[in-house]
Amino acid sequence: MSDQISEKPIPGDGADRLIVKGAEIITVVCLVVMTVIVGWQVFGRFVLNDTPKWSEQLAGILMVYLTLIGAAVAVRNDGLIALDAFLAKFPVKLQIACRLIVELLILAFAILMIVHGARMAMLVEAWTVPTLGLSRSVNYWGFPIAGAMMLFFTLRRIASRRFLTAHLHRDNQS
Repeated sequence: MSDQISEKPIPGDGADRLIVKGAEIITVVCLVVMTVIVGWQVFGRFVLNDTPKWSEQLAGILMVYLTLIGAAVAVRNDGLIALDAFLAKFPVKLQIACRLIVELLILAFAILMIVHGARMAMLVEAWTVPTLGLSRSVNYWGFPIAGAMMLFFTLRRIASRRFLTAHLHRDNQS
C-alpha cells in the first residue's frame, strides 16, 4: 500500500456547505434564544416572583435541537471523540480498518436515529406540550433530522476516502 492515499473528489460540495451553514445558523439561533429564555426565566423567578410557565419547555426543545444538530456538524467536521492515541499504536492498515469500522458504526447510528426518531415523533404526534400548545413530536423530530445529516456527511466522507487519511499515524508502518 502506498504511503499516500489520494482523496477522491465527489459531487455535492455545494450542498454540503449549504447544509453546514444552515446548521450553524440554527444552532446559533437556538443558543441565543435559549439564553434569552433562561435569562427571562431567572428574572421572572427572582425579581417578579412569577416564573413564565412556557420557558422551561421551550428551552428544553431548543437544547435538543442545539445538541443534535451540533452533533451532526461535529460528525461532518470529524470532531467527535476519537481514539487517536490508542490507534496510533497500530500499523497503518489496521488504523484504516478501524476508521472504516467507526464510519460504518456512525452510519448505523444515523439510520437508527432516522428510523426510531421518526417513529417516536409519529407516536406522540397527538400529544401536546400544554404550556406551548405544540405537538410533543417537536421534541423528537430533531433525531431524524440530525440522523439524516450524519448519514449524508458520513457517506460523503466514505465516498471521498477522507476517513482513510484523517488521523493516520504513520510511525507504525506495516
